[in-house]
Formats: sequence, structure tokens, C-alpha cells
Amino acid sequence: MIPILLGNLDHSWHYAGWISVDMRLLVFLLMLSIVGSVGATAILGRDRSKAELGAIFIIAFWALLVSLVLVFNQLAGYPVFMVDALFPFP
Repeated sequence: MIPILLGNLDHSWHYAGWISVDMRLLVFLLMLSIVGSVGATAILGRDRSKAELGAIFIIAFWALLVSLVLVFNQLAGYPVFMVDALFPFP
């Protein structure tokens, strides 16, 4: 019964694509995020335990990385991730 149900599904919405990544810009943004999160940890982490320092570092790193990728992809017009081709997938 399962093959019959799967055979009747509409596959017109399945798409695949090629995504290109600018590795130089991604590495630069990773390094910038590391430096920024070390600075944020140094400013916000006075007299805190090591677990809290690690949490501050991880949160600051991901917040900086996501915001920098969004800024470069949307505002600067120099994309880190770019969809090169989109095509139907059977």
C-alpha cells in the first residue's frame, strides 16, 4: 500500500540547487566574530565563573556571525552564500 501512496504524490514542488560559498569572506567573518566575542566576554565577564564565560562567548560568537552574514548578504551586496542554480528534482 505504501508504494501506491508514494507513487500518487505530486513531486512538482521538489527543487534542488547549487549553493556557492565565498570561503575567504566566511573565514574573515569567523575571525571577526571570534575577536568580537572575546571582546564581549572580556567586557561582560568580570568576576564570573568559567561556565558563564563560555556561555557569553558562545552566544556572542553566534550572534555576531549571524548578524555579519546577514549584513553582508543583504545590505552590502557581497554574499557569503549564493544560490547559483535552482532546478526541479524528480
